[in-house]
This record gives sequence, C-alpha cells and structure tokens, in this order.
Amino acid sequence: MNSRTRTGYALPLIAFLVSCAANGPQGKNGIESTNPADETGTVGRTPTRPVPVAPPPPTLSPAAPAPAPSAPASDRYLNLTPMTNLSETTDTRAMLIDYSDMYVRVKLHAQDGCVGLKPTSVCKQAAGEAVDQNAPRTDNTDASMGYPSNGIFSRYFIQPQRSVTVTAKLSAGAFVVTAPLLSLSQSGGRTGDAWSRTVYSRSEDFQWFLVKRDGSNSVLSAQFTLNAAKSIQFQGAVTGLNVAVSLARELAPQGTLLTELTANYAKTRADALDKTISSLFAMTIAETHAVDLDLRHWRKNQSLKLDVSVPAGSAINGQVSPVGSWALTLAAPRPSIFADIRICSKTEDSSCVDDPTKAKAKVIEDVRAADVLSFSVIPLTPPNTALGSIATYISQHDGFSTGVASIAAEKEAKPGGPVTASFASAQLCKNILQWTSSLGFSSLDQDIILWSVATGMSSIPQKTGEKLLMACDNDEIKALSKRSISPAVKGAMNK
Repeated sequence: MNSRTRTGYALPLIAFLVSCAANGPQGKNGIESTNPADETGTVGRTPTRPVPVAPPPPTLSPAAPAPAPSAPASDRYLNLTPMTNLSETTDTRAMLIDYSDMYVRVKLHAQDGCVGLKPTSVCKQAAGEAVDQNAPRTDNTDASMGYPSNGIFSRYFIQPQRSVTVTAKLSAGAFVVTAPLLSLSQSGGRTGDAWSRTVYSRSEDFQWFLVKRDGSNSVLSAQFTLNAAKSIQFQGAVTGLNVAVSLARELAPQGTLLTELTANYAKTRADALDKTISSLFAMTIAETHAVDLDLRHWRKNQSLKLDVSVPAGSAINGQVSPVGSWALTLAAPRPSIFADIRICSKTEDSSCVDDPTKAKAKVIEDVRAADVLSFSVIPLTPPNTALGSIATYISQHDGFSTGVASIAAEKEAKPGGPVTASFASAQLCKNILQWTSSLGFSSLDQDIILWSVATGMSSIPQKTGEKLLMACDNDEIKALSKRSISPAVKGAMNK
C-alpha cells in the first residue's frame, strides 16, 4: 500500500475518531446505537423488519357508486424561526400618541416566563432538586436548565463551546443602539467546565431623541437576532494539535522534508482536514426578525413582543424550550429635556400631565435658566464638563459675540423709553434658534434656551437681553419672560 492510498484511508478515520469524541455518550463498541435491543445487552446489526405488503385495492361492483374524492388536507406552514417569534401587540381602538416635536425613549423589558423580574412559581427551583439535573415538567413546575458537565476525555482533548445570545438593534434617524437581552455560554477545558448565563430583564437607560415634525426620523427600525453557536476546538498547540499531528504522522506519514513534489499534496491534505473539522465541529444558527414602525402611528399600550426559546440540551439544533419574552415599548412623550414632565395619564406616573398644553405650561413654570445653560450637549469628563455646556456652545459661535455687541451699541430711540426690537436683535434670535434646532432640541426647548441666554448669561447686559426677547416674541417666550423681565417690558410684549 503506497503513501497516497494510506492517506486516503487516514483522513476519514481521523474525522471519525474526532466525531466520536464530540458526540458525547456512545453505545457499546463506541458506536451510537439505534437498535432498541441494545439496551438489553444485545449488540449487533438491527434485525431486518418484514416489509408490509399493501392489501389489494377493493373491487367495486358495477352498481356501486364511485367513492367521493377526499377533502384536501389543510395547509401546514413551516416555522422558519423555531427559537424566536416576533408579534405586535396593539389595539386599533386605542388613542394615537402624538410624538411630533416631542422626545421619546425606547424601553426593553422581560414581561413573562423565567426571565422577568416577576417570575411565576413554575420558574422556581423545586425543593430538593439538584442544580445539575433537569427536573421533568409537572403541573406545578417547569424543568430547570441544569449545568451538565463534559466527560473527562472530551475536556482533555477538545474544547466544546456552546453559546446562545439574543440582541436587539434599534435605530431611528441618528439614534442607533444595540442592546443584549440574553447570553448563555458553556465551555469545557482541561481545568473543568465553565458556564455563564446573563439575563437582561429591563433596559431603559437609552438616550431620549426628538421626533422631528417633518417625519424624517419617525420610523423606528427594530431588528432582533438570536445567535446560537457550537464549536469543538482542539486544545491549542499543547494538546489537541499535537494529538492531531501525531495521528496524521502515524496513519499517513509523508516524510520529514517538504519538497516540491509533496508541497501541493500537503496543502491539499491540510485544506481537507480544515474543512472536515470545520464542518463537523462548528455550527452557527442565526434567527433575525426585522420590522419598521412609524412613531406617528403609535398607539397607547402598543408594543413589540419577542418570544424566545433555547435548546434545553447540549445540541443547539435540538429540541427547544421557551424561556420567556421581551417587549419593546416607548416612554410617554416628553415636551422638554430640561424638565421631567411627560404627557400621559396621572395614574401612570407622578411626572405625568394629561394635556399637552398644560404639560408645556408646567415645564415653563419649573425650568431654571442656570440649569439650562449648564446642560451638557457634549459629554465630557470632569473637570471639563463646563466646556460641553449649552452656554459654552452658544458663546463659541462667531455670530454670538458680534450680535451681542451690535445690540448693545444701538442707541435708544428715546432715552428711558420702551424697549424695542432691532435688526441686530432679530438676527441674533434667528441664529440662536438655528443653532439649537440643528442640535436636535424641540421648539419649546429652543425658546427655553434663548430665554436662558437672554436672562442668565453674565456676558449679556439686561437691556440687550430684553431686546433679544422682544425680537423673538411668541407665546412661549412671553410666558417665560413674565418671570424675569421688568414690568415695562412685560407691558410692551403683551401689546
């Protein structure tokens, strides 16, 4: 037998030996048995069962009527994603929520099953049940996912690794976030087995973002992905690789010197071995659900629900069992980022105001110029936090200092007369509104920022600030100005 022929037999043998180590418990003689008789001690070929012979078709007499055709079987659909299911919970009779020119925040929370913050009794470990065993399902308890260990042979020669992760990727305009929901992993090595299981029952620490009036960022794209992977890797160069190389040398020697004559053959053998190991000892399953939702059509109590099931055993493509579900919801609309006032029923939260007009009035009543000017638009670490504040952002624009100087240099039409708006103050008003709009502030917050700049910045004289407010006259500015300017200016603005 020449070297080429011996290698031809060696490659399938190597693949067979490693697959035996990876497949866990085996039947007798190292071969997984499918013969029920093996459990009683009988080992051998599965006995041949007699092939049933179909009875002859019945004969019909000439007088007998022909049988009616059977009704077609009902359609059966294939479940393409057995581990995940996405559904939308909405009531078409529920009230539409107006998020236009409002801030919104997405929320993710586990709402049922054994992953939520309020698990039912079936999710609790039964009394006296070992943590490394899977208890059978009963009327009062569900099976617990145990911590099965790998055999010492598998742990010593190979590294079994299994993992299941569930993530949510959300985007709407410039808002993009990826949030993990579930992470399960198991790995085995020479030092033992390691398990890691993390459940994210509630995720709400996401940024607020403005839903623009023109609808350019009103579509929320949600993508939920479950990734399940199983790989069995050799224990690096120390153990597994040395074992594989030793087996190859024993079963298919090629000599000690790589020559021009053996180079291509060696590369072909290496590629074949890589492909064999990759196909036998790696598997990746990905299930993804993608959906687009228009926030302008969002209704009260609407949500997206993701049901998740995971393999109960070691095989990621085996039987799956449900673990629970996660829901994507939206926080109630918020008219201002400077005050925690939301438009919702008072029974839902202490910060709720049920009417949009009353909510804006409450914001105007609670807001403080100092807090607005110190609000961070560029997150920086201490002690540089002031460099990213609204006050710094506004004052760094070229048109700000020149605009303030131009307003201050204007002569009053009549000394001691009423304050009137001017071209310079109108131009600075437009600039400030444009700068804050480009940052992503709501129209209410743009007015609040302008009012804060006019009344709270030490670099702006009082008369200059009053002229600026007169130039930007609207209902919100009037309401804000009543808190800070002189009675003469209040009278001029109310005319």
